[in-house]
Amino acid sequence: PFRSPAAAPWPRALVVATAACLVRCAASVDEVCGKRYHELYELCCGCGNQMGAWSGRPGCWEDEGVFRLCCDFYGDALEVPNLPCWRDASGVRRTLELTFAGRRWTVVQDPSIRVWGPITGYEEAGLIMSRVVWHSAYTLARWISEEQAPLSLAGLRVVELGSGIGLPAMAAAHAGAASALALDIDPRALALARASARRSLPEGPLARFAAASLDFRNVTQVAALGTADVILVSGQLYDTDLLWPLLAALRSLCAAGCGLLLVSSTDEWTLPNVNRFIGVAGSEVGLDIDDVFACSERGLAHPNAGLACTA
Repeated sequence: PFRSPAAAPWPRALVVATAACLVRCAASVDEVCGKRYHELYELCCGCGNQMGAWSGRPGCWEDEGVFRLCCDFYGDALEVPNLPCWRDASGVRRTLELTFAGRRWTVVQDPSIRVWGPITGYEEAGLIMSRVVWHSAYTLARWISEEQAPLSLAGLRVVELGSGIGLPAMAAAHAGAASALALDIDPRALALARASARRSLPEGPLARFAAASLDFRNVTQVAALGTADVILVSGQLYDTDLLWPLLAALRSLCAAGCGLLLVSSTDEWTLPNVNRFIGVAGSEVGLDIDDVFACSERGLAHPNAGLACTA
């Protein structure tokens, strides 16, 4: 089974800066020693998530040095803005500028809708999950674009399941896929995907990219797609209820043989599903899982992002 690597040790400068950030955020410095990095991220610099930290902490933007050290959870805080970044000091983040593979990508997102939750009030979850850029999607897009993926996509039919805004599918189109199809159930996310593609892709790759509605849990819809050469998946293993429908969709799409590139979190809820997927992908789908590694090992993600890359 895949095991998430130990979190990177904290440099002294990071500890000092984090303590300063927590003070500015009206949190106790005594909390520093007992909390892991992701917990400090939420206390100090969260751009927004379903746990209620939806407005960020103003102290983190008062000093650029503190911001960079305290808020670099998924990479350079000024380059990769705390993905998923729903808000920052200036308010709702509707546009993200990302750089990888030597080019600039402009992604349009919509984190403004909130779903009422019984525990913390406004829990920014629900449909917003498909309308923002997640670190798993960013990492998968980099993996494709920086020529580290074991599959060459040139001339192949590529399908991204549960795509949301579809950044990996855009990267596939730019990498030379004959067609790159981003599929999701949320029409707003698909509209954002098309808008992002128009801003990010040159004319040729843009013509090879498409975004369409599909629920991969619906076997009839999946069967109507036919087969694909490569399947892209980011983040779908967070929910056990999605594991078996995902395997069924792969069985249909890979009936003539295909490759898979998958990036997933390895938190305590998701890791069991990652290992279940790896364990049954061969028997259930006929996929050969040749490579499973911590994405950070190849510089695709921050060590503390806790992402696994699977091919």
